Amino acid sequence: MEEAITRSAAGSSASANVVHSSMVKLLTRRAAAYVELQDMQHAQSDLQEALEKCPNDVNLKADLEEVQACLQPATSKTLRSMADKRFRCQDLQGALEAYSAVLAFPEATAADKLAAASNRAACNLAKHNYSSTVSDCSMAFSLLTGQDLHASLDLHAWLASEQGHALTELQKQSLARLLARRGVALGYLRKCDEAIVDLEVAQHVYIALGQQAKGHTLEDDIAKIKQLQASMKSKQP
Repeated sequence: MEEAITRSAAGSSASANVVHSSMVKLLTRRAAAYVELQDMQHAQSDLQEALEKCPNDVNLKADLEEVQACLQPATSKTLRSMADKRFRCQDLQGALEAYSAVLAFPEATAADKLAAASNRAACNLAKHNYSSTVSDCSMAFSLLTGQDLHASLDLHAWLASEQGHALTELQKQSLARLLARRGVALGYLRKCDEAIVDLEVAQHVYIALGQQAKGHTLEDDIAKIKQLQASMKSKQP
């Protein structure tokens, strides 16, 4: 008798869990439909109800925060916050779109545009969009330094110039990240000469900042691209 009652209770509990899970899915899907219809108030209500049923769901929390942000007046800060949350959740496509919105926002600050271009480059690199990665890094470099990053620019000389010395430590860290990302992307595009320069300058900056570990991590990338470069030259007629 006790076993029958236990089995019955277990069955009831399993059924309740299925219903609970189904309700959360329905609420989430309906919220997504409301977002498509630009009805953020109803989307917010559905997501809040879903979150009450699954309070530890990180993705639901992120979705609710985004919808709530949409109900506020748009600023570059709120758009960048939305993009950063998507990036942290590994929603790369969503982050790409949000960072693009920051860059297109007329009132975006220079700092927000720089962060958006740099982080969009990281998204593009993760999605293997190498040409877009190079473009975003070049844009971020211009926002950071006021200097166009083109093939004829001698990065070593520029870094040793008065402009290079004027960069703060934080700006130099940003510069190293940008050049490292651009260098890797250029390597995949088989633009080996440019890739090696970017990676070597990034390595130099990291080591000069006392961040030897980050500098040494680039050695493998430099070595691989040099091997590719040698292989490409050996196949030339």
